[in-house]
Amino acid sequence: MRYLAAIAETGRRRTVMARFSVLIFALALLLSSADGWAKGKNGSYNLYGNESCGYYLDAYSRSTLTGRGTQNGPHDAWSVFGWIAGYLSAYNELTNNGKKSILGSMTSNDARRWIAAWCRDSPSKKVWDAVDALIGKLNR
Repeated sequence: MRYLAAIAETGRRRTVMARFSVLIFALALLLSSADGWAKGKNGSYNLYGNESCGYYLDAYSRSTLTGRGTQNGPHDAWSVFGWIAGYLSAYNELTNNGKKSILGSMTSNDARRWIAAWCRDSPSKKVWDAVDALIGKLNR
């Protein structure tokens, strides 16, 4: 009886090891695949929710910035402010520049004010252009 139990236990171990090996192989394959950045062959990519500076300024003008990073305002303000926060968060995660946050000591509301000022000077541009300019300024 012990002999049969030992054979059964060996079979279970092999099944577990086989599953574990398949999992390791799948992870290795996934991690060693081609570049994971979502860019086309020529390096282009889509920006979703990238509104115009005019849209931003309208939403900004109908909002009240409170504290270091909170605001009150209409849905379109929450939407565009959220887009900016998401973009900056992704930048922080994907950029190895030794900084925890690209904003440094600047608050979220400071960044919103800076973007509004930039958009006033460049009303035909997109919010992405303003955020990119802010990142460029802060990376100097």
